Amino acid sequence: MTTYDVPSAYPAEVVDVGALLVDASPSGLAAHSTGATRLLQEADVAMYRAKEAGRGRVEIFDERLRVAVVERLELENALHRAAAAGDFTMHYQPIVRMTTGEVVGVDALIRWQRGPVIAPPLTFIKVAEDVGLVGQLGRFALDAACEQLGAWRSSGAVDEDFFVTVNLSACSCPTPSPSRRSAPRPRRPAYRRGG
Repeated sequence: MTTYDVPSAYPAEVVDVGALLVDASPSGLAAHSTGATRLLQEADVAMYRAKEAGRGRVEIFDERLRVAVVERLELENALHRAAAAGDFTMHYQPIVRMTTGEVVGVDALIRWQRGPVIAPPLTFIKVAEDVGLVGQLGRFALDAACEQLGAWRSSGAVDEDFFVTVNLSACSCPTPSPSRRSAPRPRRPAYRRGG
């Protein structure tokens, strides 16, 4: 993928060598396409990539960009299939009190079981946020962590002070309604001196 700086006043034009330059501050350039529809689709993809790179940028739709787009679509589809199939698991990392060396809790970490490979969250959380699956993953992580903590406590493996932390994406947390955001503060009782 190649990114170029361009002046913001660069005119939009159709170039007769099989490329289309779309100007919208960041711009997309699709070269060597066959067919007007495909040319416009490739220019659109390049334009969105240019917008991601910042103002006054141009992206050329080339083989690397095509591969990146195909890989992203495959990842999105695989995430949807994995969510439907329940291919996510939880791993637990100990939290240790440094002064005593005692394990006082665990951090619950979601992992994606992709066949024989366990994918860390860095490889899929951003995409899950983009496609609207992160809420479902967050609910799964909370449910699984609470269930596991209950099982450990019931079996006597941990005491009541043992805790589990779960990291959630801000995208998975519902936005409270305006009436719940600013609840009225309780009034302080009025006190009089000497009375």
